[in-house]
Amino acid sequence: MTDFRTDTERAFEHIVALTKLGPRVAGTPEEAEGIAYIATTFEQYGLKVLTPEFPIMLWRKEKFSVSAGGRRFTATAVPFAGTLPPGKHRLPLVYLETGSRYDLEHAGDVSGKAWLMSRDAYVHYPDTALAGKVAPFKPALLIFTAAPGHIGGVPTVFYNFRDRAKMPAPPCLVMGHQDVAYLATKGIAEIEVQLEADVVPAVSRNVIGLIEGTEHPDEIIVVCAHHDSAPTSPGAVDNAGGAAVVLELARAVKAAGVAPKRTVHFAIWGSHETGMHGSEFYIRDAIASGAKVVAAINLDGIGMSVGQDHLSILGGRDWNDFIDGVADETGIEPSISRGPGYTDFTNFGAAGIPSVSIAQAYFGWNHTPADDVDKCAPRGLLKPLEMTASLLQAILAAPDYRPEFSDELRSYTADFNGRWGWSNFTPYEPEQSLEKTKVS
Repeated sequence: MTDFRTDTERAFEHIVALTKLGPRVAGTPEEAEGIAYIATTFEQYGLKVLTPEFPIMLWRKEKFSVSAGGRRFTATAVPFAGTLPPGKHRLPLVYLETGSRYDLEHAGDVSGKAWLMSRDAYVHYPDTALAGKVAPFKPALLIFTAAPGHIGGVPTVFYNFRDRAKMPAPPCLVMGHQDVAYLATKGIAEIEVQLEADVVPAVSRNVIGLIEGTEHPDEIIVVCAHHDSAPTSPGAVDNAGGAAVVLELARAVKAAGVAPKRTVHFAIWGSHETGMHGSEFYIRDAIASGAKVVAAINLDGIGMSVGQDHLSILGGRDWNDFIDGVADETGIEPSISRGPGYTDFTNFGAAGIPSVSIAQAYFGWNHTPADDVDKCAPRGLLKPLEMTASLLQAILAAPDYRPEFSDELRSYTADFNGRWGWSNFTPYEPEQSLEKTKVS
């Protein structure tokens, strides 16, 4: 039990409020409404609030359809991958299993064809490594597969818009596992696809509630989550639940009436789903200003009424031992992984900042319309709130706190980020990079 008295019912109200807005895609009016709600809530709790704006790109699907063998199929286009010329296109269809080097070497001439692949879209969604591997074979279209356990619709996955400049991806879409199996089993030889979209400049915002430290105000602890969602998804578990925990813990810390020794930034990121740009913008700004961010606690995938609590720890041995010790004291017994992963804590690791991410393991409806408030309950927020509060209190109380982060681990994490187009925090010109991503 910590000194911060949190309320799961109050936190659950934030999930309800955010999901009522519908999908909160970065750069859209719905995301802006979510930003306003979060900023107003921080202000009501008595925190100083910042809402820094940063440039992104907005992908707007205009015309999209998929049919084959006399049937029309449900599918999702992959934002920021390539598009097809206007109109419907009949493409030869070839089954390339996982798209491995073996598959490509034994497939014959596959240029100009649609490639049907049994690659789990959520694990192997288009990245620069895959785009580079398939480029010499000149596919007309890549079709990914939703995992068999993915329920609630076909998920939306993203190609990072910044990668369009250095390694453009071919047009990509995702289909359900049963539909891919049907096409492969029936030997369907042709598919008709229309995939037209536009990419335009836009902006997103982070929302940061600040509580300044008394003894070490220059040392910043970040407690964070993202507020945006995937297209078509209300984003309840991913990630209104994470935002709800950040908001409720901010209220509880302020209500405790004791100023923390170190400064706390309760940060809720924009444009996470499009490539973790919100946390990247924050970290780049911190580096440029000389701010001393000493640790980050991230929440992503939170609020399920039934779920397995999980910690992803990224840092040196002393940081791992520290997190293990706090987790053990809570008695929650989460499953634990160590090293970089697929959410914003990895951005902090790429910048050499110890971090930990709290989640409730994998859930099968993320990035689909089914990720709605009916999957959540106040009880699903109890352990994430307790774990986050315990970690924050322990970090704030530590007398001398600066865990090591080796150059080797930072380099490994930066390389991991690079595969997905996330930042490795080398210098770049945002305006120039964004300009290159524009398409007519």
